[in-house]
Amino acid sequence: EEIAWLTGLVENILNMTRIGESQLVLNKEEEVVDDVVSDALVHTQRLMRKHNFQAELPEKLLMIPMDGKLIVRVLINLLENAARHTPIGSEIKLIVKDLGTQAEFCVEDSGEGIDEAIKSSLFERFVTVDKYLSDGKRGIGLGLAICKAIVEAHKGSIFTEDNQPHGTRFIFRLPMENSDGKTTENTGG
Repeated sequence: EEIAWLTGLVENILNMTRIGESQLVLNKEEEVVDDVVSDALVHTQRLMRKHNFQAELPEKLLMIPMDGKLIVRVLINLLENAARHTPIGSEIKLIVKDLGTQAEFCVEDSGEGIDEAIKSSLFERFVTVDKYLSDGKRGIGLGLAICKAIVEAHKGSIFTEDNQPHGTRFIFRLPMENSDGKTTENTGG
């Protein structure tokens, strides 16, 4: 568990260095969303076991152009963040929706929510909320900044909103178009 946590921390630092030096290169390919989500869940299963976790994916096979490895990193960061900031046994959901021209990924938790004092700077570097940590493992505040940079490099958007009745929803949307403007076809599956 300690090695996995340290590995994630190092990957975040390396990604942030690449982003800061404008060396983040996207290797976009048509990716099956179920496979990308599955890969992220393999990396976060140790944390999700401690929570009431559910994943909801579209019934139709959803393929979108993306750098699968980087989007897996976004999902890992959001899932780890949700697990870190919610009590053990609380509910965490990963929901993926087909919005027609965009795919929406949502990680929602049932924790205490985000402190109003940091909401406006949440996606900036080095923003942390230490009071919610139950295991003593602090991040260094790069995870959400990396998520934002990766999603925006994909021409997508990322934002947060309150979850009802309590908690937080992190949502990012990616276009379902190739660089030539053609929409990716979905086939039943």
